[in-house]
Amino acid sequence: MIRRRSLLALALSFGSILPTAAVAQSPDDDWPKPDEAWQPPVWVGDVTFLGANALLGGLTAGILREIRGGSFTDGFATGALGGAVSYGGRRLAGQSFWGAGLLGREVSAIGSSVVRNAGEAQPALSRLTLRAGPVILDVRRGAGAGVRASVDGYTTMWLLAAIFDDRLRMDWNASLSAGAPVFDAPNHFPRYDGRQLLGMAPGGLVLLGKDARAVPDTDVFAHERIHVLQYDFAAELWGRPLETWLAGLIPGGATVVRFVQPGVTYPLIHGAVAGIFDTEWHDRPWEIEAAYIEHR
Repeated sequence: MIRRRSLLALALSFGSILPTAAVAQSPDDDWPKPDEAWQPPVWVGDVTFLGANALLGGLTAGILREIRGGSFTDGFATGALGGAVSYGGRRLAGQSFWGAGLLGREVSAIGSSVVRNAGEAQPALSRLTLRAGPVILDVRRGAGAGVRASVDGYTTMWLLAAIFDDRLRMDWNASLSAGAPVFDAPNHFPRYDGRQLLGMAPGGLVLLGKDARAVPDTDVFAHERIHVLQYDFAAELWGRPLETWLAGLIPGGATVVRFVQPGVTYPLIHGAVAGIFDTEWHDRPWEIEAAYIEHR
């Protein structure tokens, strides 16, 4: 039996390097050109990333199951399946047909739900958490069946900021296709941490800089859609459970998170990891995965 304290330490160590959504592509000269990015044979790349996501899903579910007194092995097996499905959703979201982002986002969400259900020793599809824009729909099946809606506070904050920024305009067609709000900055590049960016995905929202759609041999929009799904994955597996637990320690907190999920846990961890590990943007795991899928 794996000791629970060791399992918790393992969970935290893996959580600190997992993909979250933040910045994506930069027009700066130090950003690698498409022919310089890691572009292995398709089957090698897919096996690598599918395996990595299956491992993350399996470890997450297995550790949570063990902490709750259940079987690590059972949680790992089902969680690994969920992690693989989530990667499949990202692969879909990176395709070029209209609606690919929305379809991929929901497939990825089903995979994330399977992981979380496995960690809570529930049937794999007993609860499905689906996302569209800042809205989170928890669909419960079986006993206590029903649908409960809440909002992602982090995404909503960015959405309101974008709406009231007169330099940005919302692209409704792209938003429906992506399943997430998409804003164009027609006359400037968004900035983050002192860098000019072709695009960025703060939470479940996409910002595209000027001429981002016209950059040769790259698909900034697809790249950012992948980051949205990475954010969803991290939020569902680690952010929401942690925030729900913390809210339960505050009077009235449990009621609040039934309607508003803060969504800030993993953006904060992302910032901390970026500060601790001094690597180039394009060398970070979430960027490597998004760049790989973008070119497929």
